[in-house]
Amino acid sequence: MSALTVSRDNENIMISFPATINNTYVEQLLDYLKVKTIASTSQVTDEQIVEIADEINQSWWQANKQRFIK
Repeated sequence: MSALTVSRDNENIMISFPATINNTYVEQLLDYLKVKTIASTSQVTDEQIVEIADEINQSWWQANKQRFIK
């Protein structure tokens, strides 16, 4: 089997790669594809995305800043 093969029919796209690939990479790829699929049908604006991202970053920083500031 080659490193990567892609095929498609009328309803699906199939991606094949060796089973030796790191599972973490596969999970990250699937997560990315899920996000792209959801985003492609979303009505959210770029401004709303930035606002949500800012809120997430602020929340994360509040929860984790003690790990970085001694």
